Amino acid sequence: MCNKHVIPQILAALLIVESVHATHHAMKANVWEAQCGLASQLRKTPGQAKAKLGNLIQSLKNLNMMKLKLQVYAAANPNTEHKDAAAVLAAQAEKLRAATLSAADSTIDTALRATAITADLAAGLVTPIMTIASAAGRSNYCLNSKAGNKATGDGRGQIAEAGCKELELDTLVTADGIASEAINANSFPGHPAVTGTQGQGEASRCGMFTTTSDPTSSKGIKIGAARETFKMGYGTITVAADDQPNAPDLAKLKTGDSYGNLDIFKRAHKVVLELRQIATPKGSEKGKDLLKELAEQPSIMNLIQEHLAAANPGKKASQLISEATTAKTNYFGDNNNKLEAMWSDIEGTQVKGSKDDTNEQQQIKALGDADTLERFWLTILQLMNELF
Repeated sequence: MCNKHVIPQILAALLIVESVHATHHAMKANVWEAQCGLASQLRKTPGQAKAKLGNLIQSLKNLNMMKLKLQVYAAANPNTEHKDAAAVLAAQAEKLRAATLSAADSTIDTALRATAITADLAAGLVTPIMTIASAAGRSNYCLNSKAGNKATGDGRGQIAEAGCKELELDTLVTADGIASEAINANSFPGHPAVTGTQGQGEASRCGMFTTTSDPTSSKGIKIGAARETFKMGYGTITVAADDQPNAPDLAKLKTGDSYGNLDIFKRAHKVVLELRQIATPKGSEKGKDLLKELAEQPSIMNLIQEHLAAANPGKKASQLISEATTAKTNYFGDNNNKLEAMWSDIEGTQVKGSKDDTNEQQQIKALGDADTLERFWLTILQLMNELF
């Protein structure tokens, strides 16, 4: 008969043995929280790409409209004191428009590449978590809750709020892109590595990460032998040892300035940064603010020299540097202080040449589209040709 003092020791030993051999662990919330959170951030990329492309299109529209308004104004007012300024600024608007259009291919490529790669990785993060979450019943579950110590309770009802859900139609709403705390110059800092038993959750809840001895005749998968690492979603979750779901280290993607060999994680990081670095194109302003932006471009002096050379046969633009400096002040004023009055004069100018009645007059500020402006300009040029 066992000594009554020995029985508790035996029971304790049995409990220790049982805990050592406990299997069928769920996955801790530290794994799925980080992955769902990163996926939700990556899904902001299409909205940011749309905003960048929208800025590009708006810039091209603004520059073209400004060029046409200046051309119509100069043609309708050949004796205005602002005619030379209008001609130079129209040339500058066209120069910027051409440069912006030339760079458009690169902007479009970056936006599309970022959208494709981040969407791919977001799906690679979300799908495994949603799959694991679905392997649950009344008392069994494979994802632990994020409450408490993150190693107990059923977490399947929490993953959607964290970001693991189907892509929604409002994905283009957010224009700011990934939050600054979710990405830095080197990594996705909110997604550190999960190794060893760091992702091992509650026991006796889930058989998904538990190995079988022979997958050809037993239920389950073989984990832990050579080349038998179980991977999900581009390796967003890996299981190399029984009941030990791990996650890659996305908090360190670069060594120095180098990514090394690119994988889906590094590609996504790279394109997100490239998209973020696309600057707002010149010409995003309108009205008098755009006039000032045009006048402040470094190339404006060259355009003034070319304008002076056209009016002075026999002289090259390169010979008119000092004259151009004086002309710039005459055109735009000290610190561009003539441009506000010039813009008021432009908007208030009455021009003829509407589609239905060539004698109808309208103010330039009322001409709201490029087709109408071009029609007015062509009408004015035609009238000038008839007169001269």
